[in-house]
Amino acid sequence: MTFREICAAVVTALCVVLAGTCLASAKVRVSVKTSYYPISGADGKALNASMLRGGAGRINLNHAIAATETELDFGEPEVAVRNGKCVVENVDVYLKIRYIYPNWKGRGRASPEMRKRWDAFWGELQRHEQNHGEIAKAGAEALEKELMRMKGNVAVGCADFGGFARVRLEAIIRKTALAQRNFDRREYAASSKISRLQRLLYEAR
Repeated sequence: MTFREICAAVVTALCVVLAGTCLASAKVRVSVKTSYYPISGADGKALNASMLRGGAGRINLNHAIAATETELDFGEPEVAVRNGKCVVENVDVYLKIRYIYPNWKGRGRASPEMRKRWDAFWGELQRHEQNHGEIAKAGAEALEKELMRMKGNVAVGCADFGGFARVRLEAIIRKTALAQRNFDRREYAASSKISRLQRLLYEAR
């Protein structure tokens, strides 16, 4: 994300607020991609070991077997002057989400017990990662609201907008990252559903 010379931005994106021709708007644009890595195993123990090996090679988290990677940013805000203050008339917030999952092609050859336990675990694993995606979307929506509330100083040609916007972005990223860690902390507990289903899968034959 880059900011043009803010005075030029004010001229090109002003939208003639004083004439009442502008309406404030903002959008959160979300793009989602999903990728997979192959795993194999004739029983639950081997399957878990394969997930740990595969995850270690593709995910930058210790002992992770699936992941949700996110990137949050925003485009060039359209700035206007309203009631003596610089305000954001329009801005797009961009959130990129990439899910990474294991892909077990040997399911059709596995025992009924293995298939049943894998299906239960796989469904919960997807739910877990999609929850991470929802937390990221909440962060993007929070950033959009923060940007639309910003007010800059006309006396300095709205030049304080760039710093304000970056501070808000960084604060939202930190808050969202904390929410992601807290969610994982709950999910990693031995009593959680996903932990229980992974243990059952590990014991399957």
